[in-house]
Amino acid sequence: MEFSNFTLCARSFLANAYCSCGNDLVEVSNGFVSKAWFCNKCHSVYILELIKVSKNKITKKFIKQCIEECNK
Repeated sequence: MEFSNFTLCARSFLANAYCSCGNDLVEVSNGFVSKAWFCNKCHSVYILELIKVSKNKITKKFIKQCIEECNK
């Protein structure tokens, strides 16, 4: 699927995910292509979020690695 700033072509997958209360998280549907994880003990919901990270929080080494991977 194509969105305004990215194309979604992978499915999120978490293995052995646990809630802060210690209970296992169960993957549940969260719309057409999205998933969420639910704790059946405390009823907490977890979702993945794509965020833009400030450049001052990223090391120059990692930026260099990203550039190298893009240029392969």
